[in-house]
Amino acid sequence: MASLITHLVVGERVFAQLRQFGEKEYGAFLLGCVLVDVHGFSDVDRRVTHFVGRLEDDGVDACVKSA
Repeated sequence: MASLITHLVVGERVFAQLRQFGEKEYGAFLLGCVLVDVHGFSDVDRRVTHFVGRLEDDGVDACVKSA
């Protein structure tokens, strides 16, 4: 899985390509890019942050295969 820094760098590069957003949305966009890594700072399970909507179906399997 990508690290927090990787998510941030990719988010910065993607944001630069999104013409419909401006400076006002920049911080919120980057926050959304790194929120998936909240499991590193809390008790939230990584399967919940990375596989929303899939956990009940195949979240454990998807988590194991992505590590």
